[in-house]
Amino acid sequence: MSKVILLIMITSCWLGAFTIPFSDRPVITDENMCTEFYNADSADTLKCAQDNRAWFWHNGEKLFMQWEAEIDSTFGDSSFRKRDDFSNDNNIRLQIITDVNKFYAYVFYAYPLGGRTDGIRSEDMNIDGGWNSGYTYQNEITDKKWTCNMEIPLKDLRFQGEAPYNWKIILTRYDKNLNTTFISPYLRINWNKDYFRKAADIEIKEKIEANSNILFRPYYLKKYDIKNDKFSPDPSYDPDENKLNDLDNIGFDFSYNPSNAIKAKLSVNPDFSDAPLDLAQNTFNMRYAPYYAENRYFFNEDLDAFGVGSNLFYTRNIMQPNFAFKVTGSTPGCSYGFLSSMDKEIKTDGEITNRDDFFNVIALKPALENLSMQFTFLNRENKDYHADVFHFVPKFSFNQHHSVWGEVNFSYLDDSVREISNGYSAFGGYYGDSGQCNWSLGGGIVSEDFEAGMGRADDVGFYYPSYSFNWKDDSPSGSIKSYGFSTWSSISFYTANDEMRYLNSAVNFSMDSQYKFSFNITGNFNQDNFTGTKFDVPACSFYTSYYNWDILTLEVYGDLGQTVVYELNDKFYYDVLSMSASGKINKYLSYNISGIRYSYGDFPEGCGYDQEYWVDNAGATINFSNDVSLTNGLRYNNYGGIDDAGLFSNFRWEFRPDCNFFAGYSTAGNNLESSRFVRSYEQSYVKINYSF
Repeated sequence: MSKVILLIMITSCWLGAFTIPFSDRPVITDENMCTEFYNADSADTLKCAQDNRAWFWHNGEKLFMQWEAEIDSTFGDSSFRKRDDFSNDNNIRLQIITDVNKFYAYVFYAYPLGGRTDGIRSEDMNIDGGWNSGYTYQNEITDKKWTCNMEIPLKDLRFQGEAPYNWKIILTRYDKNLNTTFISPYLRINWNKDYFRKAADIEIKEKIEANSNILFRPYYLKKYDIKNDKFSPDPSYDPDENKLNDLDNIGFDFSYNPSNAIKAKLSVNPDFSDAPLDLAQNTFNMRYAPYYAENRYFFNEDLDAFGVGSNLFYTRNIMQPNFAFKVTGSTPGCSYGFLSSMDKEIKTDGEITNRDDFFNVIALKPALENLSMQFTFLNRENKDYHADVFHFVPKFSFNQHHSVWGEVNFSYLDDSVREISNGYSAFGGYYGDSGQCNWSLGGGIVSEDFEAGMGRADDVGFYYPSYSFNWKDDSPSGSIKSYGFSTWSSISFYTANDEMRYLNSAVNFSMDSQYKFSFNITGNFNQDNFTGTKFDVPACSFYTSYYNWDILTLEVYGDLGQTVVYELNDKFYYDVLSMSASGKINKYLSYNISGIRYSYGDFPEGCGYDQEYWVDNAGATINFSNDVSLTNGLRYNNYGGIDDAGLFSNFRWEFRPDCNFFAGYSTAGNNLESSRFVRSYEQSYVKINYSF
């Protein structure tokens, strides 16, 4: 009863709108001050022992925040970081909710040594760092106080309507020494939608003027092919053909916000030279092509507006776009998006290795209080190829804790080789939670003719039911910070004959301690039906980490059991051991190293497959400041007794906001054809972009 009374007292101080005063100068009064921070990791509403006070005001163009945080001798060191480098250093964070009818928030971090990290927190509580704003902040740190003054351009936020504007805010402070997040007002991540609904109300009474917020960022790139000893050609005009040639060296980004709710962006010949090499990964014994996460900024930003995953829209299918155009926006009742891109035709030895396909996506998501519907149309086409998918996802929430959802996809394919085909897939389920517990029931079916031309290759012709149950205690007493267990199961059947296709059942136990040690173990019982034979393939895995030191975070993962080796049509024992280390040497230097050893049982002699091999990745970053960094990486594997390695180095200098100079080097090769290492390619580049 006392906890309920205390919670009522905490939330009552936020009843009614908190008015943000209008001023060009700091306003430091009790009326515009936020204080009273509570332990967000505890269900007992424990108050933060250190004093925190934050004041807000605005001038119609910017929102200003001054935060004074009490510190002591445990405050510790911080580090420099490049843009959107999330870190577990001490930090303070402001979240702004501009649409109280939806479930997302703009997120702005401040660190003791600076560095801009912003993003958007979505309904699933993940923060997408792909969204960027022009926010800035200045720090003043003494032995007893950290003062942060932050400025957020209101033109970077999406919102509708006229003044007064009724928004919400959430303030958090992370104490690295205590490994604890303190929050105001009192909220918890596991409250789901209530996390957004019960944020602190604020009101801006004065009109915010519309700002077009135009950005033009051209770039120039120069590459040198070290292996073949030649520079990339400069653009030139061909009077005979009446066109420019060799445009790979130039391009631009252009963005335009016609209102506070709409954003349009055009990229012409976007370049991704400064994107790091993909992590080396194990590709042995895979039924389908491996998945590589998207690391190109244009496709990362605002992608969630289209409401589809990589199974329907795998952006890596767009190898090197000639152009990409995107519009995203929202109204009080819905959000929408449009993307169009044309890929570049690439020839190798006269053969087309990548076609100049068009990719188009149109999305609309109307939303009511408890009902949302996602409509997305995906199209990929060329003169001899046409693939469409219509995607529909309704979701209805009975209340904050129970919801049902569905998904229906219809596909059309005409590749001028096979007969025109039409396919479908349908999924649905129920989700519920009660604080410490959540559970789900689901199922789906995929027809044999379903094919997503823009998505990843996936299995077809099956149906399945599934369930999951999770329980977690976030506030036990003593040295344990949280612990819990999960169980899930899914069994699928072929639609052609109703035979079992695959069974996966598992139980997991997890624990996280106050001493920054975590551990979990999972037991799996799987059955795999491959070419008519059912294989029992049980497995067990564990993961543990220790992250008490800045200089060293240790992670160990192990997996052992049985698996089907599809090329050999038989099952074998296997074990996997993964070890990784990462850390911060000082405020300038950080590193990460990982090695994974794969080992299988006795393969048939002469089968041509390696029974034991390594996949390794390593990286080191020197941040000379928040604006200047040097990142280096190494990729390595020795599958089949062949040493295959890649090395890259990227230098970045943000010489003024959103204006960058890049220089880099990359090479890759192996000893496949000789006893010595032979480079498959080696190049360097210089790139500069400037924002207007």
